[in-house]
Amino acid sequence: MRQAVSRTATFVALYRAMESSRSASTRLFEDPLAPAFLGWRFRCALRLSRLPVVGAAVPWSLIDGHWSGPRGTVAVRTRYIDDVLGRALRSGVNQVVILGAGFDSRAYRIPGIEQARVFEVDHPATQAKKKDVVTRRFRFDLAELLRRIHILQGFVKIFDGLDQAIKIIREYHEQWVRERRR
Repeated sequence: MRQAVSRTATFVALYRAMESSRSASTRLFEDPLAPAFLGWRFRCALRLSRLPVVGAAVPWSLIDGHWSGPRGTVAVRTRYIDDVLGRALRSGVNQVVILGAGFDSRAYRIPGIEQARVFEVDHPATQAKKKDVVTRRFRFDLAELLRRIHILQGFVKIFDGLDQAIKIIREYHEQWVRERRR
């Protein structure tokens, strides 16, 4: 029998994705990986939540479950833990243990965490799904960068000679203006 991924982890990923989709001036945090953990139904709910009129009309009680407030609680709790973790990392903490990690992406999005050793603990099925999503997401980004590296190399060459090119263009233009005035 195949083990199921944690429903709680999936709902929390939805709530994080919803908060992350808010405007930069109003959101409490940004979790760019959160939408990658969602199945098609939750991706649809996320898209609907972004539409002003439709998002307000969505029956969130069906998504929230049997108690009120989990979306807001997840957003505030995420921001609080992010802030506490950030302060701890700045003070020199070099190991982080995330119990019940679910689809938490702090190991990939908190500044300074790359200097720490991170341990995530959760159900094996949830951890396997998370590992698959993160691996695909970062492998794709790296592959995309490598496929387009020639563009970046071209820009570097252009910018290296930009000052000289501007000087030549100005000299040519000034000469052209002088000749026209004669």
